[in-house]
Amino acid sequence: MKRKHIVVTLVIALLAVGMASVQLMSGAEHAPDVTGLDSVPTKRQLRRSFFDKREIMVVYGTTDSLLAQRYKELLEPLSRQEVTSSWRSAKVTFKNASSVNEEDLHQQVVFMVGAIDEHAVLQRFLANTPFYVDKAKIKIGAKSIANDNALLSVGFYPSPLNPTLPFTFITGTDPTRIFNFFAERITNGGQGFYRQNLDYEVYHGPKRVVLGDFDAQWKIDATTFFDFSKGPKELLNTESYRFVAHNNATDVATAGKPWTVCNA
Repeated sequence: MKRKHIVVTLVIALLAVGMASVQLMSGAEHAPDVTGLDSVPTKRQLRRSFFDKREIMVVYGTTDSLLAQRYKELLEPLSRQEVTSSWRSAKVTFKNASSVNEEDLHQQVVFMVGAIDEHAVLQRFLANTPFYVDKAKIKIGAKSIANDNALLSVGFYPSPLNPTLPFTFITGTDPTRIFNFFAERITNGGQGFYRQNLDYEVYHGPKRVVLGDFDAQWKIDATTFFDFSKGPKELLNTESYRFVAHNNATDVATAGKPWTVCNA
């Protein structure tokens, strides 16, 4: 009898753990990172997934019918191009965010583009990243950048629906500016979809003012966060030399040392 009591107690305990696990997983879709996954995908694995599929589905979001037509006219020629042996070549398809379905989002390498308040799918995916965008600011992890008509471009990031596949996005709050930026990037036969130096970049006008990489857990890597949005800090200005520092890289006392050497 005692043995039966132990077995029943164990079953109840396992059920309780299972229910707790279901509750935790139900909220995981809105988690700001992917650290809850059993196996966090690496950057190399996401790149490999892309090259294995060699397909890109562009999901554009806009409430302006004229701008939607411009997206179609831009992407239609790319969608008719055949995939070649070039490592940059990929099959391009496209859909309006209002018509994309769950199967597409689970199975495709998705490239999202459009103003954040006009792109419901991107809003959903963005909740699972270290980024937040509104008309006043762009948040990158704990950092906040003034949104002076800025654009945020993010390379491969694990899809919250299928973390083995990457998704990419370009967003901001000005729909026309986003379209023009996207159009300029891909005009070279679609080869510019992923052309950027670091994992994420913020642009004010044509200037790249913030950029950096993700760490192994897909959070913001503090060692590669570069913020030039406020301009460089001038440390020393002489008749012959001007010393500036980015990201508090040095101080006035340190900056004076090379000036002393140069004028020795």
